[in-house]
Amino acid sequence: MEVQELMEGLCRKVGIPGELFEDGTLPFEIDGREVAIHAIAEVNSAVLIGSLGEPGPGSRVELYRKMLLEEHLLEKTLGASFSIDPQTGSFVLSRTLSCEGLTVDEFIAAAEQFITQLQHWAEVIRDYAPSPKDRTEDLNAAGYGAMRV
Repeated sequence: MEVQELMEGLCRKVGIPGELFEDGTLPFEIDGREVAIHAIAEVNSAVLIGSLGEPGPGSRVELYRKMLLEEHLLEKTLGASFSIDPQTGSFVLSRTLSCEGLTVDEFIAAAEQFITQLQHWAEVIRDYAPSPKDRTEDLNAAGYGAMRV
């Protein structure tokens, strides 16, 4: 199936009162969290994107390290990637999904899996508090003229 058909099927089956925008984006909200699926028709793929929020104040060295390690190991991201929204400063999770040969039910399962990952990482980020070690590493980096994270 084509990506647009899969997105329309998701809306019908799950009951998302959404409508694809002209650019192929389907925005919706899950538990107060902004999520969007963007169709890339040229390669029959979908990009699932969700806002993770921001951690509280303080150093984020340990958090960045944890996020990058989990992304590398694919254990708690399942192929999704982290980024930062330049307009809001919020962390974002995104995953590109090839839609070639997918059924609507398989597409829905992949979207649900992504939302589970999104909720997990939103909690990790929300609950993050820098440890004394994290603050020390940040101070040491500043002392050596390194860029602060």
